[in-house]
Amino acid sequence: MAGIFRIALFLVLGFCSAAAFGRTGGQYRISILTCGVGDDLYAVFGHTAIRVTDSVNKKDVVYNFGTFDFESRNFVTEFLSGKLLYFLSLEDFNSFIATYQEENRDVIEQELMLTPEEEDVIVRKLELANTDRSRYYRYEFFKNNCTTKVLDLIWDYLGSSGKQDSLSNELTTRKLLHAHLISNDRKWLDLGINLILGSEIDKPLSRRSSLFLPALLQSELGKQSSVVKETVLFKRDAQSTFPLTPGSLFSGLLFVSLVLTFIPFEKWQKVQRVISVSLMLTAGIIGVVIVWFWLGIGRDIYKWNYNLVWAFPSNFLLAYAVLRNRGEFKWLFKAHLVAGLLFLIATPWLPQAISLPVILLMILLLVTYYQAHGKAIPSRPGTPPHLDSFS
Repeated sequence: MAGIFRIALFLVLGFCSAAAFGRTGGQYRISILTCGVGDDLYAVFGHTAIRVTDSVNKKDVVYNFGTFDFESRNFVTEFLSGKLLYFLSLEDFNSFIATYQEENRDVIEQELMLTPEEEDVIVRKLELANTDRSRYYRYEFFKNNCTTKVLDLIWDYLGSSGKQDSLSNELTTRKLLHAHLISNDRKWLDLGINLILGSEIDKPLSRRSSLFLPALLQSELGKQSSVVKETVLFKRDAQSTFPLTPGSLFSGLLFVSLVLTFIPFEKWQKVQRVISVSLMLTAGIIGVVIVWFWLGIGRDIYKWNYNLVWAFPSNFLLAYAVLRNRGEFKWLFKAHLVAGLLFLIATPWLPQAISLPVILLMILLLVTYYQAHGKAIPSRPGTPPHLDSFS
């Protein structure tokens, strides 16, 4: 009787052990690799890849959806217009990690807790995606990139908290980009994005559509029961930060402009002239770039950019008026001043979020318009009109 009991106990314990450790008995181990930011512009948002370890065939490979050809024709234009072809590539893990160590970029691995059947499904999907017919795809930064490709593969295996997919006003593309860039000391790039991208990126996102950045997907996976282990494979060395930020530069210039407006120093008028011309030329260039992206590139993310109200290309005419002491553009200074003031007042209600550095730049321009408009002198008969503000 005791022998029968021992046999039964052995069978029960053996069955329970097999059930408990059934996941580790599969052929594959699948993990998500999140790579940190790099110094190059294309690496500023990080990278996501999938590592597959095959215990039967003794393979350890990385599926990389972020491969592209630098030497393709019209690379920049195709990238900006969303026409650049990215493709899936397969790489040995040791080679992959060595590349990121050389580039001094963080690499974090999150192993997924999957059944052998689920692992088989993901591997089959990866193998199918790696065929000549399926390898290439059109890259879209916010909707179709290395991170969203990985998310599509593992979405069904996330816990219920990860699948909550209702829209949230707290989640917009601009807010997520801003948080990422500021935390990685990319304040100038953040300014550029806020200037060039239109109101399309201020629309609410669902939980799933908000996970388009590698760091965001990594953070989401860290909350999931589907991740069995997280390992830091490589830690980036500390980097020095760039001390001059858009906010500090525009604040300093604004202080100087206000001082010279209300306490004019004769010897400093040339300095003010240089500042004014530089600002108007900068605003004009920004306006031309906005128009080019809006009409020339034509993607939705560049359209309906409200920054065009204050950064209109007619700023070139204002710079010319200041540079040549011309007064016939007094009406244009007034028009820019009124438009800028109305825009500034309406900022909280616009469908496009306006960042603080952009607001400081606008105020700086308004002070410059006020100076030039207030100093315009009507022309005397027989003489051309002129500005005496910087003579």
